[in-house]
Amino acid sequence: MVPMYGFCADGEHLCAMYVFQASDSVYNLIPKDSFTWLQRIKVSLGIASLLKFLHTGYPQYPPFVVRNLDAAHILLDENGYPRLCDFSMITGGILPDRTLDKNDNVHGCYGHMDPYSGKKGNCSDKQDVFAYGVILLGLITKKVYTHENRQVRLPFDHEWAQREYKASESDSDKKTVQRSLVHESFTSDPDFNSADGAEITAMAMECINICDSERPTMKQVLRSLLTLPVVKQHAPFLGVNKLLQPHKIGH
Repeated sequence: MVPMYGFCADGEHLCAMYVFQASDSVYNLIPKDSFTWLQRIKVSLGIASLLKFLHTGYPQYPPFVVRNLDAAHILLDENGYPRLCDFSMITGGILPDRTLDKNDNVHGCYGHMDPYSGKKGNCSDKQDVFAYGVILLGLITKKVYTHENRQVRLPFDHEWAQREYKASESDSDKKTVQRSLVHESFTSDPDFNSADGAEITAMAMECINICDSERPTMKQVLRSLLTLPVVKQHAPFLGVNKLLQPHKIGH
């Protein structure tokens, strides 16, 4: 998460200050060819690690649920690490249950909302898993859902992915065929491995599963990411040791 610099409380006026120093948002970077495969893996790992921490919870507190996870709410710092910068809908943990607010008619960000379990009054960490799956799909396909897509009523990215992935089932019996939605341009990236692409595609599809109970936990997602050949090969660059350290409050 973006680190807090400080806060001020002056009567009814409240102010929180965060250290951004961001290079760009993941939303803006996803379609760009200059955003490499390795950089995308770094984002995938960082956000998965954060969500795993937030969803873990403690015996006396329920897990945190971000609820409005969006590629536009993830910034990259000067070292290329992803930072979540919007907590306007977060609930759980030490916070009051915000899903009880009768005026809270919003349950996610457009293009990332879970249409299967994200209804009013139904709050689950599986909604964050769904949104993470959408972000993961964007990272490997270079697709983002734009305002223009909405105006002409194009399918959401998860709808497109489910259709394309299902269409590839006819070839699934062929052992040489790997079901992958990775953008073809990544084949020329020196750090890309087709096996990685197929594994990440399968993982993303599990995250956006229509049945939320069959979606993986973020702990399972992170564990799967850490087994990828690209992660093992570039562990120092990706900050794997840092991800494996126990999270501390305030860091």
